[in-house]
Formats: sequence, C-alpha cells, structure tokens
Amino acid sequence: MKVLILNCHKEDNDDINRILDPFIKGIEESGAEVEQIDTRSLEISPCRGCTSSISFKSDGHCFCEDDMNSLYPKFRESDIWVFTSSDDGNCNNPKLMNIMDRMEPLFPKTFEDDTDMKGKIAFISTTKSNTGEKIQTVADEFMSISALFNKEYAGALLRPQASSIKVVQNLGGNIDDIFQAAKDAGKQIILNGKIESNTIKTFERSLFDDKKLLEVLASKV
Repeated sequence: MKVLILNCHKEDNDDINRILDPFIKGIEESGAEVEQIDTRSLEISPCRGCTSSISFKSDGHCFCEDDMNSLYPKFRESDIWVFTSSDDGNCNNPKLMNIMDRMEPLFPKTFEDDTDMKGKIAFISTTKSNTGEKIQTVADEFMSISALFNKEYAGALLRPQASSIKVVQNLGGNIDDIFQAAKDAGKQIILNGKIESNTIKTFERSLFDDKKLLEVLASKV
C-alpha cells in the first residue's frame, strides 16, 4: 500500500512537522510506503475553468502547463492521499486551494469506469486558533472530494493552539498523548481504513488540560 502525503503548508512549520513525524511513523510501522511531496517549491496556478466548456475532453492532464501535471501520476499510483496544511487563523491557503481545484483530470474518462478511483483521502492541519472550527470547513471540502472520486474519507486531524505546542512543552506540560494519537491515526488509516473518533478527540484536546501545567501557569501570575 502506498500513501502520498502532499505538504501544503505555506512556510517551514515546526508545528505541523511535529504532528506529521509520528503520523508517518505509524503508517510505516503498519507496513505501508510513504511518499512526501513539499508543494511550496511547485508552481501550481489557479484553475482556468476549462471543464466548464461543454466541448471539454480530458486526456488525463491539465491544460495549465505547470507542476500540477507532475502530481497526477503520483495520485494515480497511490492508494491513500493525505493533504496537510497549516492555518494562521484566517483559513487562507492558496496553494492548497489551487491543488483541490485542479484535480479534475484525475476523473475517469467515463463515470462508469471507476476502477482507478478506489482508495482513501485524509486531511491534517494545524491552526493557531483556539478551536478548529474554521479549518473544519476545509476538512468538509475533502469529504466532498472523497465522494466525487469514489474514495473513502478516512478522517481529519485538526490541531488547534498549534503555536503553543512548544511553549507548553517548555513549561513542562505533558502532551505526549497528542503525539501518540497522531501515530495511532497513521496506523488506523492503514489497518482499519479510518481514524477512530477517540483518536481524533485526544489529538484535538486543549493543550491546557494538564493539571501540572495549570499549576505552573498559576505560579507565574
């Protein structure tokens, strides 16, 4: 089984990397192969809307001659597609949106021919916000994309308060369960086909649930 991970975060982001490392380890320990692609260096233009023409016929690649065409073979040869992002609070990621809009060449030539459309899709994102409500709208779009491509939606890991992860660790807060949940999610996608709800709940819990950490914070006030 092959897993394609498209890193669509806008900048070098330690927060998303801290989450991805155990997630990938869980996948690999479950026997799957992982290929990561950093999209920051890729030129991926906005969609031109070619498919809106009634005369449009796809030959499996996009008429926009840029790096997106190099990704289509990667998609086709992978069983699971994982998209990652980092949100600065305004839920704005043009590169990720362009990729999502440019996936139509992956459709089969006819809707009856869906033999290449099996597999799963998952989404992982960090956000600086205290909740994952805004980035949940992007996760919902991936759920819709899964249905369009006849794939199973394996779930989303949305990590709020991401910019506080390192601070909490430096203050002595214990958030090992969050990293373990990321690893468990990687395993569950491979072994069970879906991230379990309890794993998502642990992963998305508040960073400030730790009693010891709260005591440390109170002592500094």
